[in-house]
Amino acid sequence: MRLPPAYQTLFSTLFLLPSVSNAVSIDCSHVLVDGISFNLETLGGPKHVYDVRRLEDPPKTINTTYTIDVCRPLTRSKGVPKEEECMSGTQVCGIKRVFDPGESTTSITVIPIAGSYPHDSGRTLDPKWTRLKTSSSHADSEKEGIRLEMHGGMFPLHDGRKQKAVIEFLCDTSREDEDEKNGHGKGKGGLSFLSYGAPDGEETEVLRLEWRTKHACEKDMSGGKGKGGHWGFFAWFIIM
Repeated sequence: MRLPPAYQTLFSTLFLLPSVSNAVSIDCSHVLVDGISFNLETLGGPKHVYDVRRLEDPPKTINTTYTIDVCRPLTRSKGVPKEEECMSGTQVCGIKRVFDPGESTTSITVIPIAGSYPHDSGRTLDPKWTRLKTSSSHADSEKEGIRLEMHGGMFPLHDGRKQKAVIEFLCDTSREDEDEKNGHGKGKGGLSFLSYGAPDGEETEVLRLEWRTKHACEKDMSGGKGKGGHWGFFAWFIIM
């Protein structure tokens, strides 16, 4: 029996849905939190922050580079060995380099912190947004901005500790778009490293970052009005 053209189109769309959900991560141009729309599209693309620690006994230098793209999965870097980068689907990646001056060696550890890995661990990004003004925390309620939690990482991959990234986007009208492009660690651009590790009594290791930007203001200084928005039919169709 041949289905009418309209039904053929519907079934084709349904079969495509898994691939659509795997490919789409975060729509940075329309982040809707508590009915307020934030446009974070300018913040997209890979950004880097660094955490450098020096140990005295034995003497070692630990340099960890955290790379994040809030809008989409990170892409492979040309000329970098596969084992020195996070796997496909990662949006937040930690690369830890330990230099031992006594041995003149450098060891590299790759930590996938957040992303979607349907064919590996099965864990997903599962992004969660919070408007700081309506947070249950009194300290948060005095801030203007939004918080993003990104999940999915595990280290080691199949039997290790769960990972997640927490990024606080704080309203800062003094930041210009050029600051968003730089974002290379504390004091350079609006993105800063705060901490990494498992809080007391918890199993999940958490990367905490702070991002000061005018795009987190409820009246976006770049021209956006911070007003509520509506989802289109296709978005509702995917959810249903």
